[in-house]
Amino acid sequence: MAIELKYFKTRVVKYPMLAGSLLAALILTGLRAQMSSGDWAMWVGAVGTVGALIGTVWLATAQTRRLEREALVRARIHASALTYKLQDIREVIGLAAKDLLDAIDIASGDVAIERCIHKIKSIELWEADDLIPIIPLKEKAAAGLLTTGALTLNFPAHIRLVVLKSTVPADRAIAIFDSIKMLNAIDASLHELSEICFKAGEQLLLD
Repeated sequence: MAIELKYFKTRVVKYPMLAGSLLAALILTGLRAQMSSGDWAMWVGAVGTVGALIGTVWLATAQTRRLEREALVRARIHASALTYKLQDIREVIGLAAKDLLDAIDIASGDVAIERCIHKIKSIELWEADDLIPIIPLKEKAAAGLLTTGALTLNFPAHIRLVVLKSTVPADRAIAIFDSIKMLNAIDASLHELSEICFKAGEQLLLD
C-alpha cells in the first residue's frame, strides 16, 4: 500500500518521530562520551525523564485534538444538511427577481412588488445559533451565511423604501434594476456557500 508524503506531516506521525529522534540523539551522545556504567544509569534516567515529559505533553493535547476532529465532523454534517436548503432558497430568489421585472409597469407594478416581498418573506432563514456548529469549517461558511441571511432578511424593507416610493417610471426602473442586482448578488453568495456545504458533505465520505 502506497503511503502519501502528506501522511508524515500529520501529528500522529510527526510527534512520535520527533520523540524518537530526540531519544536517539541522547543515546548517541552518551555512546560518543564513552560513559561509565554509573554515568549510563544517570543518562538513561535523564532520557526516561525526557520521554515521560514528551508523553505527558502528547496525552495532554490528545483530548484537544479529538475534540477538534469531532467538531469538524459535526460541522461537515450540518453544512451538508444545509446544501438543499440553500438550493431551495436560490429558486425562491430567482422567482422574486422575475416579479421585480414585472414591477417596471407602474400600473400593475405594486402587485408584482408585493409578490416579490411575499416570496422573500416566505424564506425560512437561519438564526445565528444555528450556524455555531459549522464555525470549524475553514471556508468561514458560518460568517458568509450570517451575512447573506441578513441581506435577504432586510431586502423587503429595501423594496418598500426604494422601489414602492418611486412614482416616476424612469426612477422606478432604475430602482428595480438596482434591486435585481442585489438579488443576483445574494444568489451568487448562496451558490458559493452551497458549493462549500456540498464539498463538506463530500469530505465526510472521503475521511
